[in-house]
Amino acid sequence: MLQANSYITIYNPATIDREELINDFVIRLKEFKRIFDDIKNSKMEYPEQHYIIQGQRGYGKTTLLLRLYHEIKDNDSLSKRFLPVIFTEEQYNIRNLEKLWEHIADHLEEDKDFHGLIDEMESFQKDEEYESKCFKTIENYLKTNKKKLILFIDNIGDLFKKFKDKENHRLREVLLTSSEIRIV
Repeated sequence: MLQANSYITIYNPATIDREELINDFVIRLKEFKRIFDDIKNSKMEYPEQHYIIQGQRGYGKTTLLLRLYHEIKDNDSLSKRFLPVIFTEEQYNIRNLEKLWEHIADHLEEDKDFHGLIDEMESFQKDEEYESKCFKTIENYLKTNKKKLILFIDNIGDLFKKFKDKENHRLREVLLTSSEIRIV
């Protein structure tokens, strides 16, 4: 029986301290090792294999994404090559593909080598080809800085549902042709 001042909490791995998440990560070790080894050993000279992790609620998908994210961020060798970006479960502000690129740019601007990225993207905001120019700008910054982008997107299916068919086709084209970006 619940008392008047008690409440039910929902487990949310995104709110767990980094160190605690890493120490408590004991379930999806095989999946973690497989994906991490693939990322670690890939040169990303050509478009790489992307991963979609599927499972029921509570199976550890979010925790696995966070664990991979932290492993790349904490690894000196990998963090020189890769820029991991983690997306929270609900991305209500991302309604279309250009918003996805803007969101990525916001994250990238936290790195000193990417200052000016958003300003450059905003300079052609009224352009008819805004979305493709946004991606091209991000891609050019990545190439200039010799970095590869790894996006950890939780509930990616929800994003796909928000995008128009044309945007989903365009994203597919980007993922098939760009060696600068990878999605888990």
